[in-house]
Amino acid sequence: MDLGITGKTALVLGGGGGLGSAIAVALAREGANVALADIDEVALAATMEAVARFRGGAASRVGPVGSRPGRGKSGCSRSDAGK
Repeated sequence: MDLGITGKTALVLGGGGGLGSAIAVALAREGANVALADIDEVALAATMEAVARFRGGAASRVGPVGSRPGRGKSGCSRSDAGK
């Protein structure tokens, strides 16, 4: 299947396991460059290995994404939630 994403870059949050990992591998298989973020370092490393089989590597970040003081876990404040 050609999704037309060869050479495009995709960011997968929660890419360390479950659905996020499956999405990351599928994107890599289709030729996308994949950047991953997850709080689980071990799971993230496993997904990185799987992605590398198709793309030769990926970028990753371990830790929470979008959390800032005064904001909720998603990084949205009350004023911008739902927009």
